[in-house]
Amino acid sequence: MMTSQKTTIGRCLTASVLALVAGSLCTQAASGPSNIKTWDDEAGDNNWFTSSNWDPDGAPSGMERALITAPEVVEAESFSVSLGSIQCTTGLSLRSTSLTLLDSTQPSEITNLFVGGCCVLPIDNVGPLTIKGTSEWERRPAFQGLGEVRLRDSVLANEGAIFDEFSLAILEGEMFNAGGVNINDGATLTATAGSRLTLAPGGAVSTFGSGKLILDGAIFERVAPLPYT
Repeated sequence: MMTSQKTTIGRCLTASVLALVAGSLCTQAASGPSNIKTWDDEAGDNNWFTSSNWDPDGAPSGMERALITAPEVVEAESFSVSLGSIQCTTGLSLRSTSLTLLDSTQPSEITNLFVGGCCVLPIDNVGPLTIKGTSEWERRPAFQGLGEVRLRDSVLANEGAIFDEFSLAILEGEMFNAGGVNINDGATLTATAGSRLTLAPGGAVSTFGSGKLILDGAIFERVAPLPYT
């Protein structure tokens, strides 16, 4: 009789443990991966660093992934932005700051990247990064990560761009009005067939050390200066 009771109690405990585990797994599945921060603009100020603009609260950091699908352009200014990876389908404005993407296993994608502020803006991506849509760079970004960078669609690069250290960049769209493109030691910029690199008057492509520009069927042109009137 005692053996039967022990067996019954054991089965009940086992069933209870399994039910708790199953419930925990269901809760995790329903809430999604814990390392994803989703933009909800709860504060309504479009500010990356406002804690309540993210779900769960708190700006992404460490190896977390940012997911931005809301219609507004998200703005980050003055303070450095560092996280695992990002998926932005609307627009990201970076001013007087820097962007670091630490996750080598997660590709990042930014639609409509705006760069401005006081100085050169470092972009350090460990994993692959795609920039697409209609981007405008009032200040030069400096790509200096180990991850591949793909530039698609259209980039208005008023001051050009810097490809630094071991950066591997691929131009698949159009970069125009570029004031100057620097390809530093160890970096490569490949312009693929159908892409276009247009330099502003006085602009130039400068390579340093082992840096190189590869024109793989791309259109490379310089805009003539406007005549004096």
